[in-house]
Amino acid sequence: MYFWDKHKTITGYYELLSAEVCDRYGLTQMEYDIRMFLHNNPQHNTAAEIVKVRKSTKSHVSTSLKNLENEGLLERIQSEDNKKHIEIVLLDKAELIAGIVWMIAGVNVARLGVISYLNAESDLGRLAYSRRYL
Repeated sequence: MYFWDKHKTITGYYELLSAEVCDRYGLTQMEYDIRMFLHNNPQHNTAAEIVKVRKSTKSHVSTSLKNLENEGLLERIQSEDNKKHIEIVLLDKAELIAGIVWMIAGVNVARLGVISYLNAESDLGRLAYSRRYL
């Protein structure tokens, strides 16, 4: 039970942070998650890899990728060798959002005092601590 309690706390904090960015840029939670996933994992740059690694449904990933492409945040590039292989590349506008995400995360960590209830030994605790004092 302890793991799931901590998981719920961390998930709730993640949703709190992402809600501000989603509202600011008109993104759904899934679009935000995929955008951040591509930013943090550039080696997984196809829709199939996003579905496989994130355990998301194909339809949600496909819809979100289409919306992100329409908003000018990513581009799909078809392989010349294999027409079925389409790589996804984040555009500069999407990279700008990633910088804003880290800035907002740092402000929210300091404002909410999240460090006090996160274990300082955990990766998330160290991340929160480093963002607060940068």
